[in-house]
Amino acid sequence: ITADTHGTAAQKLANLPVSLHILSPGAQSEAKADFVRALGSKQCVAVGNGRNDALMLQTAVVGVAVVQAEAAAQITLAAADVICYSIEHALDLLIYSKRLVATLRN
Repeated sequence: ITADTHGTAAQKLANLPVSLHILSPGAQSEAKADFVRALGSKQCVAVGNGRNDALMLQTAVVGVAVVQAEAAAQITLAAADVICYSIEHALDLLIYSKRLVATLRN
């Protein structure tokens, strides 16, 4: 799910086995959180960087903020459970789950 600000999501995901949902303008924060709830928030990891991602990250069982060249909104960083420097590192947390355990253990 994306607001697709740059209009490149479909092209970038064309060869991947994923579903793409591009949001219309307006109420994107709520739409993203609703999307996570529909998936099942207790079994969903959400990744984002924009202001409109903060509620989604709070709704998911694990929220991951990414800080790349586009930067990240402060409110989204505060809403995240984990902060990564790339989408690849964020996805690696799911592949190498001990990294996530090490980061989140109390």
